[in-house]
Amino acid sequence: TFPTQKRLPTADPTNLRGHWAEEEIKIMFGLEVFKGNGSNFNPDNYMTRAEFATGLVQIAKEIPADPALNVRATTTSRRATKKEAVVSPFDDVSIENVYFEQIKSAYDRKLLNGSGYNRFAPNESITRADATLAFVRAIGLENMAPTPTAVTSFRDNDIIPPHARNASYVAQKIGLIHGDNKGNMNPTKRLTKAEAAVMFCNLIKYLQYDISKDYSERLMNY
Repeated sequence: TFPTQKRLPTADPTNLRGHWAEEEIKIMFGLEVFKGNGSNFNPDNYMTRAEFATGLVQIAKEIPADPALNVRATTTSRRATKKEAVVSPFDDVSIENVYFEQIKSAYDRKLLNGSGYNRFAPNESITRADATLAFVRAIGLENMAPTPTAVTSFRDNDIIPPHARNASYVAQKIGLIHGDNKGNMNPTKRLTKAEAAVMFCNLIKYLQYDISKDYSERLMNY
């Protein structure tokens, strides 16, 4: 189908002028990862897991069904046509939660896991390691990491949580994440909104320019 054009919303948060992530944050406002006009936005606030799930689903959207395809009509039983009740996959995220749809989408697509004990912890801050894992899952390159456990070149490789070690290796290799001026990943550090904006922009650039190269030259030849 033909692409459609849509004007992005703009924001002019005066408290961002001169901030090191000013451009990336403005892009996130335009893509509605960050909501509002920016007047109350603080780039140094930590990003919650619910906010991150919303941003990730907004950036890495599901591919919609092509309306041009002719889908063969099939008969279904009366039982199958009944509307199923919506149930939250987490005890601490009700279906009335403003982030419910995005959290459920991220969970159903296996981009984000819960925090254990059937909880999602929506109001807790997302860590750099968990954000990295979600990004790599979103682009489907988890298998690029050597098995069983990859070793990154970050100085603090040993404190990367085991569940995010392979994803961190992949993200470093393809340029989604970079170390600080000391060469550390800081995997357990809580992600600020400014840092999240930069990571989201890196993901967008990767999806625009580099993913086809990695699929053809790296993943297929792995």
